[in-house]
Amino acid sequence: MTTDNINGGGIDEMTKKLWSVILFILAGAVLVSSCQKQMVNDSAPPAEMVSTPEPTEVPATPLPEPNVDIDLPQAENISPYNELIKTIYTEDELLESKKFNREYSKVEGLFEIECVRVIGDKFYTILKSNNGGTLYMLFGKNDKGKYVSEDVWYFTKKLYRQNFDALTVGSSTRLDVKMIDPFDDYFIASGLYDVNPFSTHYTVDGYIIKLEYERHYVEGTADEQLRICSMTSENASGNSIYSMLIPMDKPGNN
Repeated sequence: MTTDNINGGGIDEMTKKLWSVILFILAGAVLVSSCQKQMVNDSAPPAEMVSTPEPTEVPATPLPEPNVDIDLPQAENISPYNELIKTIYTEDELLESKKFNREYSKVEGLFEIECVRVIGDKFYTILKSNNGGTLYMLFGKNDKGKYVSEDVWYFTKKLYRQNFDALTVGSSTRLDVKMIDPFDDYFIASGLYDVNPFSTHYTVDGYIIKLEYERHYVEGTADEQLRICSMTSENASGNSIYSMLIPMDKPGNN
């Protein structure tokens, strides 16, 4: 073998073979990579199959069907009461109406009833005062077949259950209570001295606060003082005026 064969054709032939091997390896690598990408794409769900579920709207709880046998031409549960009520009364006039077992026919004779909501076999009216107060009166049928006031709430300011945490059973007085809620529902049995007075308070966070009082005499005087002897807090439910209010009539929503 001559030096020309070694330095010439032999090396050229080996270089070609080496490049052929390199190209074959590169081609194989590209093919493998392409197959892997195709496998990943095949395993992924098509774009049109991936979707975000539509939010489900929770339906409002339907009101009970009206079931009152009394003519209430003003009754409707759609319009805000501020749009319906045109007549405004003084606070003294509204407070005079805060009586239990008052027949609706008498209330209707005293006031211009412009807003009535019928809820099942009961209904309530709304009156407004010139200082921004709102009087709610709930009516139901008594055993004589007459519709009478079963619950009354005069709302002037937002009260929460925690507002009553400042009261202490055994030491807080009726005066302390009036400082928190000056227009509560206070009841004292006429002529029944052995029956303790009590008061009822509604809060905008959905509670009824019930307070019972005992009579105490101030030492050295003939003055009587009412002190809290019992205090309970419960969710406003059942036949209370608060539980009957449709959402837009609740204080702060109108």
